[in-house]
Amino acid sequence: MDLASGTKPLGRLVVELYHDLSPVGATHLRNRCLSGSKATLQGGTAHKLQAGYAVWLGKSAAAADCFRVPLCSRLRHVELGAVSLSLN
Repeated sequence: MDLASGTKPLGRLVVELYHDLSPVGATHLRNRCLSGSKATLQGGTAHKLQAGYAVWLGKSAAAADCFRVPLCSRLRHVELGAVSLSLN
Protein backbone atom coordinates (compact mmCIF):
# COMPACT_ATOMS: atom_id res chain seq x y z
CA MET A 1 0.00 0.00 0.00
CA ASP A 2 1.54 3.32 -1.06
CA LEU A 3 1.13 6.13 1.47
CA ALA A 4 1.08 9.85 0.74
CA SER A 5 0.40 13.18 2.41
CA GLY A 6 -1.44 15.16 -0.23
CA THR A 7 0.75 14.68 -3.29
CA LYS A 8 3.94 13.94 -1.32
CA PRO A 9 4.79 10.19 -1.29
CA LEU A 10 5.61 8.92 2.21
CA GLY A 11 6.59 5.37 1.31
CA ARG A 12 5.09 1.92 1.03
CA LEU A 13 3.47 -0.16 3.75
CA VAL A 14 4.01 -3.87 3.16
CA VAL A 15 1.67 -6.17 5.11
CA GLU A 16 1.89 -9.96 5.29
CA LEU A 17 -1.55 -11.54 5.56
CA TYR A 18 -1.98 -14.82 7.45
CA HIS A 19 -4.81 -16.31 5.41
CA ASP A 20 -4.13 -19.77 6.88
CA LEU A 21 -4.75 -18.54 10.46
CA SER A 22 -7.37 -15.85 9.87
CA PRO A 23 -8.92 -16.23 6.41
CA VAL A 24 -11.82 -13.82 7.01
CA GLY A 25 -9.59 -11.09 8.49
CA ALA A 26 -6.93 -11.48 5.78
CA THR A 27 -9.50 -11.36 2.99
CA HIS A 28 -11.25 -8.37 4.57
CA LEU A 29 -8.05 -6.33 4.89
CA ARG A 30 -6.93 -7.27 1.36
CA ASN A 31 -10.30 -6.22 -0.04
CA ARG A 32 -10.16 -2.90 1.84
CA CYS A 33 -6.88 -2.16 0.04
CA LEU A 34 -8.42 -2.63 -3.43
CA SER A 35 -9.56 0.49 -5.25
CA GLY A 36 -12.79 -1.12 -6.47
CA SER A 37 -13.95 -2.06 -2.96
CA LYS A 38 -17.05 -0.32 -1.61
CA ALA A 39 -15.24 0.24 1.72
CA THR A 40 -11.76 0.89 0.28
CA LEU A 41 -9.00 2.49 2.32
CA GLN A 42 -7.78 4.21 -0.86
CA GLY A 43 -8.06 7.96 -0.47
CA GLY A 44 -8.83 7.52 3.23
CA THR A 45 -7.69 10.04 5.83
CA ALA A 46 -5.58 9.17 8.84
CA HIS A 47 -6.68 11.39 11.71
CA LYS A 48 -4.19 10.19 14.33
CA LEU A 49 -0.71 8.69 14.11
CA GLN A 50 1.24 7.51 17.13
CA ALA A 51 4.79 6.72 16.04
CA GLY A 52 5.80 3.12 16.66
CA TYR A 53 2.26 2.19 17.70
CA ALA A 54 -0.80 2.84 15.56
CA VAL A 55 -2.59 4.85 12.92
CA TRP A 56 -6.29 5.65 13.15
CA LEU A 57 -8.31 6.01 9.97
CA GLY A 58 -11.74 7.55 9.65
CA LYS A 59 -14.74 5.30 9.04
CA SER A 60 -15.64 4.82 5.42
CA ALA A 61 -19.06 5.76 4.10
CA ALA A 62 -19.77 2.04 3.74
CA ALA A 63 -18.84 1.16 7.35
CA ALA A 64 -22.46 0.41 8.21
CA ASP A 65 -22.52 -2.28 5.52
CA CYS A 66 -19.42 -4.08 6.83
CA PHE A 67 -19.40 -7.33 8.75
CA ARG A 68 -17.67 -8.29 11.99
CA VAL A 69 -14.30 -10.02 11.59
CA PRO A 70 -13.91 -13.01 13.96
CA LEU A 71 -11.18 -12.86 16.60
CA CYS A 72 -8.11 -15.03 15.92
CA SER A 73 -6.47 -15.85 19.26
CA ARG A 74 -3.53 -17.62 17.56
CA LEU A 75 -2.07 -14.31 16.33
CA ARG A 76 -0.45 -11.94 18.83
CA HIS A 77 1.35 -8.60 18.56
CA VAL A 78 4.76 -9.84 19.61
CA GLU A 79 6.83 -8.82 16.59
CA LEU A 80 7.88 -5.37 15.42
CA GLY A 81 5.74 -4.21 12.54
CA ALA A 82 2.67 -6.27 13.42
CA VAL A 83 -0.51 -4.90 11.85
CA SER A 84 -4.04 -5.69 12.94
CA LEU A 85 -7.57 -4.74 12.10
CA SER A 86 -9.57 -3.36 15.02
CA LEU A 87 -12.72 -5.24 16.00
CA ASN A 88 -14.36 -1.91 16.93
